Amino acid sequence: MRGYAGVVVIAGDGVLMIREPDFFTREPIWSVPSGKIEAGESPDQAAVRELAEEAGCRLECTDLELIATTTVAHRGEQLSTSWTFTAAVDPGTALQPADPDELILEARWIPRDEAMIRLTRRSYAPLREPALRYLRTGELGLAWTFELIDPAAAIPSFRWAEPELAG
Repeated sequence: MRGYAGVVVIAGDGVLMIREPDFFTREPIWSVPSGKIEAGESPDQAAVRELAEEAGCRLECTDLELIATTTVAHRGEQLSTSWTFTAAVDPGTALQPADPDELILEARWIPRDEAMIRLTRRSYAPLREPALRYLRTGELGLAWTFELIDPAAAIPSFRWAEPELAG
């Protein structure tokens, strides 16, 4: 089973966003730093590593709070699990991507309202929805399940219900 981690970083009224090619469309999009959990990493370690690589923003695992866990399933089979975290940093925090894959086009602080608009354009709902929900409500500790409708589609579509409190 695959695992992914992402982080919504807040600095004052700004949200840290990266611009990168969408995994499915290859069109440049704005998103929050995220990526695959590597062998031997915990979800929070992966989030800290992805944040450092994609934005040059350095945090410790203890700086993170869990927004949500997300399960993706198809016909009862669990395909992946994702963890979305949040952290707050000083508004003057400098950004300097050091992406080893050289996919990150830009990292920038975006005002919260604009960040939410940009996130709605993200095609992958299991990353988009927890980040949007957090930016709208500030809720933490949620558990989501996303049902993949057609695994053969070029751009995946999902069904999901309201998240539950994890625990």
